[in-house]
Amino acid sequence: MADQGMQVFDEGRRVVRPDIVQFLAQAAQTAQLVKMRKLEESKIPTGTDSVAFTVTTLPVVYKPGFLWISFVLVNDGPDSLYLAVNDQKELFKNTPLNITESYTYTGVYPIVERLYLQSVTTTAAIRIQAKRGEWR
Repeated sequence: MADQGMQVFDEGRRVVRPDIVQFLAQAAQTAQLVKMRKLEESKIPTGTDSVAFTVTTLPVVYKPGFLWISFVLVNDGPDSLYLAVNDQKELFKNTPLNITESYTYTGVYPIVERLYLQSVTTTAAIRIQAKRGEWR
């Protein structure tokens, strides 16, 4: 085997040295962890919002006045409802939120731009407690 920096020749074939591959994999993993840590540290809470309204069988798109970094939604009923965050295509992919159940949203990139809501058969009264925030 002839050593040529990052590559070696093994039986006439050029291959990347295994120790270099391992180093690059560890460096990529470390970079991802640093990125996630920086994202978490850059979420700065700036206040709270409290919202309550009724959802019907017609789809509702709710746009918060400020960016939300997390929220808790409570379904007070009398019907179950579908809920999607930021992506309307996800509205019917999840199990409906039943009466008295709550849904908590926090994520890796927890910026809530829109909520898509729709009751299953009649109406559903909901309450939302949200944490406003910004990225720095």
